[in-house]
Amino acid sequence: MTMTSGQARRPILLSTDCGVDMDDQWAIVHLTLIPEIEILGLVTSHAPNLPSPAARESARIAGTVFDAIGAATRPPTYAGSDGPLDGMRPIRNDGVDFLVEQSRTFDRGNRLPVLVLGAATDIASALLVDPSLGDRIEIVAMAFDGWPEGHDGFNVRNDVTAWNVILRSGADVTCGDAASAIRHLALTVDEAERLFGEYGELGRYLVELLRDWLVRNDWMAKDVTGDPASWPGWDQVVVAHLLGLTRWQTYPRPDIRPGPEFVHNRPAAANPTINWIDFIDSKRLWQDLQERLAIWCSG
Repeated sequence: MTMTSGQARRPILLSTDCGVDMDDQWAIVHLTLIPEIEILGLVTSHAPNLPSPAARESARIAGTVFDAIGAATRPPTYAGSDGPLDGMRPIRNDGVDFLVEQSRTFDRGNRLPVLVLGAATDIASALLVDPSLGDRIEIVAMAFDGWPEGHDGFNVRNDVTAWNVILRSGADVTCGDAASAIRHLALTVDEAERLFGEYGELGRYLVELLRDWLVRNDWMAKDVTGDPASWPGWDQVVVAHLLGLTRWQTYPRPDIRPGPEFVHNRPAAANPTINWIDFIDSKRLWQDLQERLAIWCSG
């Protein structure tokens, strides 16, 4: 999945709950600045701390990210589901239809990467509408707390049923968990300032997103990282994976039950499997973002 210069642009789709945290915005900025990547579209999802209607509010915030970038053209954004699945019935919306349609030209040998940065409701709905979609997509998600327990305080918990659908599908699945993000992607405002503050308005935008989040949520930061002044850029794990800056282990794919907790009842040789990211080369990741910001400033 590594992107290298000289390749044709790699198309991707994003599913995001942009606006819940600062990390979706950081990931969207970084991905937009990578010329080897073509964002076909965004499907925005729900989260309990987004104002209602959640998916439309998330779509609005995603629009402000592209405003900050100053993009002359921007990918289409579709407001997806405003709540989790109710049983195994899909929630049909334009985002779900867009995902299915965009996948049509892909297959098992050339899968469409779908980056999941929030609740997976719309991805699951698309799989329920068209089960053959699993043969055409590769899911890369910021999800779960760690291996082998699973668990999750937010993205997966917001729709556990959706993840049951994903884990039982034919899609390739790669997860970057909270443990790796905390270990490799946590930054203080001072660190972000040193890394990105000199790169014009867009660099300052990223720094201020982190600063604002920590001012309002220092209590949460202390609980998550042990430091009220440090917070992980969770969703940067999917960017790192696209750039070939991760390492992972491959395991038999678990089932999931409420909690959400993994149930490891598949035999060791069973398929399908799951790729579990356990290392993120954050030094090279941040250097890559610096280089992209420098080019943006010079343009």
